[in-house]
Amino acid sequence: MIKSRIDIERIQIREHVESDLAAYHEWQSDPAIASFVSWLPKTFAESEADLRDAIAQQHAKQRSKYFFAVVDMCSNEIVGEVGFTVIKEGVGDCGWFILKRFWGRGFATQAAQLMIAVAFAQAGLQRLEASCVHQNIASKRVMEKCGFRCVAQDEKRLRYALSKDWWNQGHLLNSIGVRG
Repeated sequence: MIKSRIDIERIQIREHVESDLAAYHEWQSDPAIASFVSWLPKTFAESEADLRDAIAQQHAKQRSKYFFAVVDMCSNEIVGEVGFTVIKEGVGDCGWFILKRFWGRGFATQAAQLMIAVAFAQAGLQRLEASCVHQNIASKRVMEKCGFRCVAQDEKRLRYALSKDWWNQGHLLNSIGVRG
């Protein structure tokens, strides 16, 4: 069972709710964010459909998508999203979006750390994969701070992986109180 909300230091990640739509669409339609991923920007209708899917997944018997709002606990403002999709047994593909006005404040790293703990301790995954375009230095740094290792690269993307074993060898799983 996935906890619906997890807090650490100054942020929380929580399951999405319908009232997240305005913030959700803001990062889904932002050209600065879209410059790093091929499936963005999205229209309002596409964002609304994606958010509804994220909410529906919370109740799925065979849940494969785990996407969470990232909330600044000081302001109670949504600053982005973090999550993962189960791509095969024990393996998930993960990522994060932080609204541009919150870039450079450490929200992505903290949110990714919480998401990793959920993936390994609560969802039972053994490995997470992530990637970014070479130009996305901030996401590269987030992955490295979280313990991901670069496993491949091509002319467009850097590909990273993090195993539960690597994570357990001295990372946050125990220090944030989420047991695996």
